[in-house]
Amino acid sequence: MKRWFFIFFIPGIVSSFSGFKGDDEPVFENIPSVKPQMFDKASENWADSVIATLSLDEKIGQLLMVCAHPERNQKHWEEVAEQVYKYKVGGIIFFKSGPIRLANMSNFLQLNAKIPLLMSIDGEWGLSMRMDSTMRFPLQMQLGALKNNELIYEMGKAIGRQMNRLGIQINFAPVLDVNNNPLNPVINMRAFGDNKKMVAEKAIEYMRGLQEMHILAVGKHFPGHGDTKTDSHHDLPFIGFSKNRLDSLELYPFKQLIRKGIGGIMVAHLDIPALDPVKNRPASLSPKVITDLLKTKMGFRGLVFTDALNMKGVTKYFKPGEASLKALLAGNDILLYPEDVPMSIRYIREAVEDSIICVSEIDEHVRKILQVKYWTGLNKCQYVDTTNLLKDLFSAQDELINRKLNEESLTLVRNENNIIPLKRLDTLKIAVVAIGDSVQSVFQNFLSLYAPMTMFNVSKDFNNSEYLKLKDTLKNYNLIIVSLKQTNRYSFRTFNFPDRGLDLIKELADSNNLLLNLFASPYSLSKFPYYKKIKAILIGCDDTKLPQEFAAQLLFGGISAKGHLSVNISHDFPFGFGIETDEPIRLKYSVPEEINIERIKLNKIDSIVNDAIKQKAMPGCQILVAKKGVVFYNKSFGNYIYETENKVNNNSLYDLASLTKTLSTTLVLMYLHDVNKFDYNKELSYYLKSTIGSNKENLLISDILTHQAKLQPFIPFYKNLITDNKRDLYFSKLPLNKNSIQVADSIFVNNSIKDTIFKRMFNSKLLTEKEYKYSDIGFYFIQDIVENITNNKLDILSDNIFYKRIGSVTMCFNPLKKFTKTQIAPTENDKEFRKQLVWGFVHDPGAALIGGVAGHAGLFSNANDVAKICQMLLWNGTYGDDKFIEHSTVKDFTSCYNCPKNRRALAFDKPEPAQNKESPVVKRASLKTFGHQGFTGTCYWVDPEEDLVYIFLSNRVYPDAENNKLNTLAIRNKVLDIVYDAIENSK
Repeated sequence: MKRWFFIFFIPGIVSSFSGFKGDDEPVFENIPSVKPQMFDKASENWADSVIATLSLDEKIGQLLMVCAHPERNQKHWEEVAEQVYKYKVGGIIFFKSGPIRLANMSNFLQLNAKIPLLMSIDGEWGLSMRMDSTMRFPLQMQLGALKNNELIYEMGKAIGRQMNRLGIQINFAPVLDVNNNPLNPVINMRAFGDNKKMVAEKAIEYMRGLQEMHILAVGKHFPGHGDTKTDSHHDLPFIGFSKNRLDSLELYPFKQLIRKGIGGIMVAHLDIPALDPVKNRPASLSPKVITDLLKTKMGFRGLVFTDALNMKGVTKYFKPGEASLKALLAGNDILLYPEDVPMSIRYIREAVEDSIICVSEIDEHVRKILQVKYWTGLNKCQYVDTTNLLKDLFSAQDELINRKLNEESLTLVRNENNIIPLKRLDTLKIAVVAIGDSVQSVFQNFLSLYAPMTMFNVSKDFNNSEYLKLKDTLKNYNLIIVSLKQTNRYSFRTFNFPDRGLDLIKELADSNNLLLNLFASPYSLSKFPYYKKIKAILIGCDDTKLPQEFAAQLLFGGISAKGHLSVNISHDFPFGFGIETDEPIRLKYSVPEEINIERIKLNKIDSIVNDAIKQKAMPGCQILVAKKGVVFYNKSFGNYIYETENKVNNNSLYDLASLTKTLSTTLVLMYLHDVNKFDYNKELSYYLKSTIGSNKENLLISDILTHQAKLQPFIPFYKNLITDNKRDLYFSKLPLNKNSIQVADSIFVNNSIKDTIFKRMFNSKLLTEKEYKYSDIGFYFIQDIVENITNNKLDILSDNIFYKRIGSVTMCFNPLKKFTKTQIAPTENDKEFRKQLVWGFVHDPGAALIGGVAGHAGLFSNANDVAKICQMLLWNGTYGDDKFIEHSTVKDFTSCYNCPKNRRALAFDKPEPAQNKESPVVKRASLKTFGHQGFTGTCYWVDPEEDLVYIFLSNRVYPDAENNKLNTLAIRNKVLDIVYDAIENSK
């Protein structure tokens, strides 16, 4: 079910005209003065005590904030240091760098400062706006798509924490410009959007978060840079709007943040005749704009910053020194990035001497600056400790906030016939075309977690022959997912989209089910006038990792769509429009903190597993843990074998061994039970007439499923086939006919061997006592039952009824029919039966002899596909909005059937309820837990009380199945114990 939302009524009109006044009405009414929190009595007293010790030149120096480029050479560092110790500048604005180098330069400069320096940065989307190796938060226009403004407040705090850690006190953010010009060359995606109220609301939360962490928030670019065609870095933009328009629109966010106590405002280099008729005088140098409007009428009492005084918007008309003096006379407190520090000081000193400005005015500016220093803790010298700095800048807490911002800002603007989230995956043949990605992208990687699909990566400049070939190939698919990236954020006419890529999208829209994912500006929707031919359009705003990761999850229903357009695009795509989708229907992939688990609590898993590998309990493994439908741990360890480095990855397939019983055979039984074709209370002979007259005739199927049917635990069928005089009789290096069964590389057996095996089973003796005795034998019979009822093979049934529908990518029998050996972990170096390393063939000899598809063994998979089945069972038989099994059937089959005598459920294993008996799973698992273990070193457990899925896959039988260290060291349960510890600590 889709929900259509509009945040504001008639958004286009609100965006342009809300609050408009007639020309004869007053504008710029006085706003009640609000003193920001940093300007209190304690800070004032400290500031005055410092001012009393300063010379005039030192006071003037405090007004200047100079630039520093940490990545430059030592000469630059020394030049900046000279400005600090010789001219006593008050602060630094940092540009391109990395955290360690910036910290070192900051410490170096603070050592040279008489009064600690205010360190600042343009950090609109966090430190990463100016620094590598730091956390990248979303652009403000992406934040504009959020419904939940509390997340922006949390982001402000996160950025504040990171700036505190790096010794930065000022963030030149948030951007308060209302971007009502889609072609704005400098603001655009840096703005929250084109609706003044939304801009103000979100900016307030950003400001609150920063200032709660004692980082001075500086709103910019006063009085509004959102409707310009010129970049003030390169020229002086002309703003020709009336006072009424400016008052009702551009100034609105500034008014609101002033009322809420923002500590700083940056004034832009804009030529605005309605505010100051002096030609070519930028607002940043205008007393009418700063003193009369910002300070007097709007009541701002915080720090006023110029925009950088080296920008062409100033330097085109004013010389160095002159610009600094005019900026000070206009009412600015801090002169940012003056081109010439000594000349600036000289101009201002001479102005004092000539009584153009008085010392008391200088003191007032300095007092405010010092008060901010006091508030940020700079009444004492601060240095940055670089120990663990990079680690500290990527805290789990901040990462979770960043993930939520990216997740909830994704905006679904088209969803024909509710195609999103995708359903009935068995009906889809999916192709994914990543335009502009020469290698598989994050988006593609996460898509592949949900379903099989074919990936196509095309460069931005792919040629015509490649174009035609791809177009022809894509005809073979009934669903095409296209990702398109805007690689140049400031290309607002073409969005830097390749023409051939746009042509391909248009053609695909004409003839295919097309889902378009735009990792680009929402304005890029204008490039698709034929959008009604596209089945779904999702906007991710940015091509960074997290939007791609969550976009993939949204398409498949791992997460819900919640975002709304932050700008007005057209009549059909107005501001505030967004299609919301219902609750998640498939697994979500996230981090432990999402479910309140600290990842540090899971670090012991690495220690235990790596030690187990070192002790040769297994060469490698996969571990997946999910809680509340969220996969929060999915990690691979080690190699396929000990001798070479062929690393296990999350896509590697393992031989699941006896997990086959519950992940294939029993699932089909449950399905047949639902359609009234199977009853586990019947006797074996009811379904298998061939057992009539044998000692198996009256065995209850429920007893077989719970391993109390007195069947032999194991029959080594292969042993009487491999004697010297029989091996050549049964086995050959080449297939004898089309029905030959391959049991390993270059080893084939005649299909008639199946009859021999079943004859031995039928003739096998029963045990004397009816008690729990684990046996594979019964599941040969269960397989026969399934195949007789359906007149179909177990592998085909499992695939059609479950695996295809659930989106399995790897789960299958006989994996070498679909995968190469490099994708599969080998099992035993079989020195008795097959006399080779078993690789890609089922390890279990009996299953191998009947063709690799058996009721008890033969299934291969990675952990992720096992998790889908487990989650389906945990969700009472439903997954992907598809009903696989009835809730009552899941409950029947996964509940203890003969407690307390026998812990087993119907095929599923269970915890041992008796405290004095050994349990297959940790004792703290609830009694509702169900799962299974496999001989090759595999297991899964589902605990409904904890809403928990745990999967462990390994090939512990390499190179020798006699190696039982995985069990004696209790590795699987030790790992699960750590998971339960982490859950317990989270409560």
